Amino acid sequence: WNPGILTVGLSILLFMTAKISVFIWAPQFAEQAFGATIQQSGRLLTNIFIGAFCGSLIGTYVVSRVRIEYFLITMLSLGATGLWLTIAASELQSALLAAYLVGASIGATFNGYTAFGLSFVPTPTHKNVAYLLLSGGIGSAIAPWFSSRVVEITGEVHDALLACLAIQGVVLVSVLLLTVYSRRRRRILATA
Repeated sequence: WNPGILTVGLSILLFMTAKISVFIWAPQFAEQAFGATIQQSGRLLTNIFIGAFCGSLIGTYVVSRVRIEYFLITMLSLGATGLWLTIAASELQSALLAAYLVGASIGATFNGYTAFGLSFVPTPTHKNVAYLLLSGGIGSAIAPWFSSRVVEITGEVHDALLACLAIQGVVLVSVLLLTVYSRRRRRILATA
């Protein structure tokens, strides 16, 4: 147990809070922002899940060919960009297309995140994996409460999605900092 894996666990908790909150509020956002019907707003969520499936498949292939840090940074950036494009869209069709990016990030990121967390431990055990899974589970569990509180306080679904975007920014910064920490740690171990 070291600061690296502990911080990754916290980062996964935040990541899952943001992602599950997007699932919860995306259809209502489409209804409020674009006057979408139930069927149209359901398509937004469908596109997120199609993107997640494709992201899982593509991510499984790509993650074995690039450094995990770069993969995570790319996927987190893609997800934040997709969510920003969804929120900023002026028409439903643009939001529906951006939803694929949000989904692709979700599908590709979680397993990569687990591998990234385990890279901080010299000999990973089931306890390390359980910690990372528990962190993701806690994030998923608090997402409805967190996002509902944002909507309750501000009165806008849009603000819940903006909060998710802010959380994704924090997660991206944490991965960047963890990458720097990891490089320093490897350098120290190589010289020792």
